Amino acid sequence: GCPLFPSLCLPEGLQSPQGAARCSPRPSSPWVLNFRDFPDSFLTLAALSPLIRRPLILEGLAHTRTKESDRIAAAAHNLEALGQRLKVNSDSLRLWPSPLRPASLNCFGDHRVAMAFATLGAYDLYGNQQPWLYLDTPECCQKSFPGFFHQGPLRLTPR
Repeated sequence: GCPLFPSLCLPEGLQSPQGAARCSPRPSSPWVLNFRDFPDSFLTLAALSPLIRRPLILEGLAHTRTKESDRIAAAAHNLEALGQRLKVNSDSLRLWPSPLRPASLNCFGDHRVAMAFATLGAYDLYGNQQPWLYLDTPECCQKSFPGFFHQGPLRLTPR
């Protein structure tokens, strides 16, 4: 299995009944995860992908284009702002982690986009406990989690 999500990943060539994931044993080959059955989770993994240091292919995403925002486009926009290499398809994102850079990100008025990328903001990029990631409209989280930005060690400054 895969160390990232052992319960979701199976060795290459095997499929779970839901087709959740297949993972290659070679470190340089990508992890492939299908989010068809749990679409709200893909944004968090996409946002944290720069920390994984391994290519990822996130599939089964087409239906996330019609949520509060086009979540594939929102993830791609913000990951590019953070310096990440990626390829967008109608149903998937291919991600090649690259060095992170500070960025101001667009929440697109979508609470899940804001919370996913805020989670990345908890990472201490420079080792100095200082914010490096900025969100344009963090108040959009009020819809689902009004106290989100008062939880945990978030190192970001909402703008």
